[in-house]
Amino acid sequence: MSGNVKDIFFCNFPHDFSKSSNFFLDILAEIANDNTTCGEILSRQNFLISNCYTQKGFAMKSFRRFQAEFSETKMTKWLELQHGLSVPKANYSKRLWITYENRRPPSSYFQRTLSFDLDNFNGLNHYLPLWVLYIDFLGNTNSWVRHNVRQDSLLKRRTLSPKKQKKKFLCVFINNPDPIRIRAIQGLSKLGEVHIYGRYAGNYIADKLEVSKQYQFSLCFENDLYPGYVTEKPLEAWLGETIPLYWAHDAGTYLNPNALINLNTFANLKDFIDYVAYVKSSEALYRQIYQEPFLQKMYDTNTLITFIREWVLE
Repeated sequence: MSGNVKDIFFCNFPHDFSKSSNFFLDILAEIANDNTTCGEILSRQNFLISNCYTQKGFAMKSFRRFQAEFSETKMTKWLELQHGLSVPKANYSKRLWITYENRRPPSSYFQRTLSFDLDNFNGLNHYLPLWVLYIDFLGNTNSWVRHNVRQDSLLKRRTLSPKKQKKKFLCVFINNPDPIRIRAIQGLSKLGEVHIYGRYAGNYIADKLEVSKQYQFSLCFENDLYPGYVTEKPLEAWLGETIPLYWAHDAGTYLNPNALINLNTFANLKDFIDYVAYVKSSEALYRQIYQEPFLQKMYDTNTLITFIREWVLE
């Protein structure tokens, strides 16, 4: 791919994002191979693809981390301290913005955006829930694929065999201790032992999915409640062979509501916890929810590719 592209500059991405192997490069390679005009444009124009994480120098990053870690609210300020948007001074002919967080698409500078907003803003924005980027949605099993699973398998039921039945109650993976998460943990801890992993607890683990397989439920609340803001959290809870205890507004209606227990569908936290207790006590109901497929419909990757092709051609 690199030989067919004059220059693609990735900025404001997380530290674990690979600039040499990622879904953008794969999509652009596919576009270049299918469309001669796109290939010519990609070979002679400069492209900018930017995320929402402001880049800072080492000293500022260290200060922000220290400030977050030792403040009264600890990591609740972590995302707030990362807010902002740095725009490169260089002049790029093609400019695309994508967000992994619940932030609104910029209204200027970037020609196209990929976000959690379902509004297409007159064709300039495309909805992209983050779970899509965590699976092999292009079907090429490339190195950037986080979980080697195809969309069609997420539409299939899973089986809870006697060997998979678990005694451990609930696991939680937390970096940001949002108050709604803490309240839910406090309430759910009355039903059984809750094991907390992640930066918040200082309890790091290498493989989230393998740890999850020991538990009946996984608490996987989003960082915010916003229509369409759906990340990898419910996907990883489901792939970890648990019932996801979720909190989000899946306005895109991709997730199967019968495969998870969503706080957003209950009148209050008490009703949510009471229902979890009921599911926990009923082997038949637990099995019924557990065996539901993760998705109720496919995300149209062809439409996403078309959107990016149009950006290249405009």
